[in-house]
This record gives sequence, structure tokens and C-alpha cells, in this order.
Amino acid sequence: MMLALACAASVAAGVVMVVRAARPAPAPLAARLAALGASPVPPGTRAGLGRLLVENLDPHAERFGAIRADLAITDTDLGSHLAQRATTGALGAGMGAAAALVMRVGGVGLPLVALLVAAGAFGLAGAMVPSWLLASAASERRKEIRQALAGYVDLTGVVLAAGEGLETALRHAAAMGSGWAYGAISGCLESARLTRRPAWEALADLGGRLALPELVELADGLGLAGTEGSRLRESLGARAASLREHELSEAEAAAGSATEGMSAPLVAILAGFVALIGYPALAGVMGGLH
Repeated sequence: MMLALACAASVAAGVVMVVRAARPAPAPLAARLAALGASPVPPGTRAGLGRLLVENLDPHAERFGAIRADLAITDTDLGSHLAQRATTGALGAGMGAAAALVMRVGGVGLPLVALLVAAGAFGLAGAMVPSWLLASAASERRKEIRQALAGYVDLTGVVLAAGEGLETALRHAAAMGSGWAYGAISGCLESARLTRRPAWEALADLGGRLALPELVELADGLGLAGTEGSRLRESLGARAASLREHELSEAEAAAGSATEGMSAPLVAILAGFVALIGYPALAGVMGGLH
């Protein structure tokens, strides 16, 4: 019994260490300000490990294509992400090997291959934790920018109604909002202004880089309206209404999924109650048959 508790505690400690390593605490402001004038980080740290991994791996390879948009939308460096995966993978492998070794020393007849399998399994799980956290953070960012997009389109229509041009209206509408989503759009449009690119092309590039098809569709519609002289305000109003309906349908689907999830505990409780009531009668019948 004590051996099982010790093994369980070791595994739980390993999981906690992996999660904490994958999500390090943010550095204080003083440390960030000091880092601005500091010398480059030595290769022995996590940043150095990330640079080493990036130098030995092709950052433009297809295997990184799935996470490139997630890295961009969360402002995460590829080297930092790879270093986190290597660190948490090593921690997971160490915890898995330690748990298997404790069980073997305690008298549990585990072969040596079981120790290797445990280390590999825990190492693989640990290496996947940063990717799961990255995907979750990217999903939240995309949700935030989708929710802000309808309001941004409405603001653009309001500025257009005041007599401004399309590109000026896009920049002013982005400056009116607050939050990460408006900041990303505003920075994109300001960069396009400085480089003398059409605003809709910059928005399309931003949507493609962040894997936001709604932003790409909006940019395509703005480009068509800008070149063909369509009714901009009506087009933007229809686009905003479409975005709001899409967000409303997603919210309703999420609420329905949450409602269905809440019914599972009730079913389990009901099944347990039926088993509790019916077991004595079933046991009596079975005893009478014998």
C-alpha cells in the first residue's frame, strides 16, 4: 500500500513539474527592463537551447507548418517553444524513469524494458504539454479577434459615413478600439501605410499568417469594393451582421455542448442510485437460486 502511494506521489510530482516548466511565471518588470541592455543570453540557458535547436532544424520545414500560425498569434518564438518542449520532455522522462525505478526497488517485478517504456511515455507526454498549451492560447486569441472583428467593421462603416476614405477609415477604426485584437490590426495597417501597400492586402496577409479566414474574407471584400467602387457601407454592414451571426451560432453551440456535459454527472448519479437500490434484491435472488 505504501509503495503504491509513493509511486502515485512521484507521478503526481512529475506532472506538476512538467506543467510548471511549460508555463513559467512571467518575469517582473525590473528584470525585463534590465534585460534590454543586458548582453546576449549564454548558450547554456533555455534561450540558448532554443537557438541551438533552431540552428539545427529548418524553421520553415513542413513539420512546423501546423504551429507556425499559433506561434505568430501568441507572439511566441519558435526557439523558445522548442526549448520548452525539450525541457518538459526531459523532466517527464526523468519522472517516468524515477517512478518505475522506485517500483522496481520496492519489490515490484518490473523488467528493465518497462523502465525505458515509462521514461519514453512520460517524456513524450511532457514534450507535448507546451504544444497543447500553445494551441489553447492560440484558440483564445483567435476567439478574441473574431469577437472584435464585427465591432471593427461597424466602426469602419461609421468613419466612412463621416466622409473619410477606405484606408483612412480602416486605420481610424482600429485606433478607436482597445485590446490585443485592435492592436494587431492597427499595427498591420500602420505598417502598410509606411510601406505604401493597400490596407486590404496587409489585412489579408495578417489573416493568412494568423490562420484567420474571417479576416482574409474581409480583406478580399474590401479589396473588391476598393477597386470596383461598390457600396462600401452596405457591404461592411452586411459583413458585420454575418460575423455577429457566426459568433452567435458558435456561442449557442458552446452552450448546448456545456448543457450536454452537465447531464453526464446526473446520469452517473442515477445509475449509482439504481445500482444501490437494486443490488440487495439481485443478491437475494442469486442467493436463493444457489
